[in-house]
Amino acid sequence: ADNMAYSKKIVAFIDLLGFKELNGQTDQKQTIHNVLTKNEDIVRMIEELPSSSLDSCAIRMFSDSIFFSYPAEMFTALLRDLSFISSSVAKQGFFFRGAVTYGDVFDTGTTLYGPALIEAYELEAKTACYPRIIITQKAYRKLKHNPEATTAATAKDFLLKDFDEQVFINFLKEQTPTDLNETREVISKYIKKNKKKSAILPKYLWLANYFNHFIKVRQHLYDPRVDIIAPINIELPYIKLRY
Repeated sequence: ADNMAYSKKIVAFIDLLGFKELNGQTDQKQTIHNVLTKNEDIVRMIEELPSSSLDSCAIRMFSDSIFFSYPAEMFTALLRDLSFISSSVAKQGFFFRGAVTYGDVFDTGTTLYGPALIEAYELEAKTACYPRIIITQKAYRKLKHNPEATTAATAKDFLLKDFDEQVFINFLKEQTPTDLNETREVISKYIKKNKKKSAILPKYLWLANYFNHFIKVRQHLYDPRVDIIAPINIELPYIKLRY
């Protein structure tokens, strides 16, 4: 494609975590098949985002993924949108994993392509790892120099830095005490359910860690009270080896 076709934008690619595991369970296939397109609440929520009616923004849903392309001056709006939808689906038991970057993309009409989209897609798959939406360094630098970020809501409000130095979207800040208690129950339930699934369990342990960190910092603000998730005791059985 001719480089003239590209424009520099903030691009996000997010994937609904748990979709593939749930989709593999035959008894639940009907209820979860194509969660995004069949789940009218999620579809309506995306369609009702203020940005979705703007010509300068592109939002596309396919299977269990959503792609966003916003102009750089709307970076804070994108963070707000991602935070809002992450918070909303968490209460229903779904979590997003994804990445936000800044770079070249072509997003006219139904066509979407470009290096920024590929980068966000690969980061979601390889680097995000946990149910978090990470922000690349170049996107973060763009945000810090974004005049809108200082007037609307500061970047710091939306973001946290993780143990591995990845900056990610702090979606729990959108939730009321009632929402937080619902989300806590969802995370606890998934931890118990996936105790023996080594590929899935760390994702929910990460969520429990994030949830507890968030609540400990802000617990005094909440009425009714929000409790942390009880420490997870995963017993390691002693195995006798026979020689």
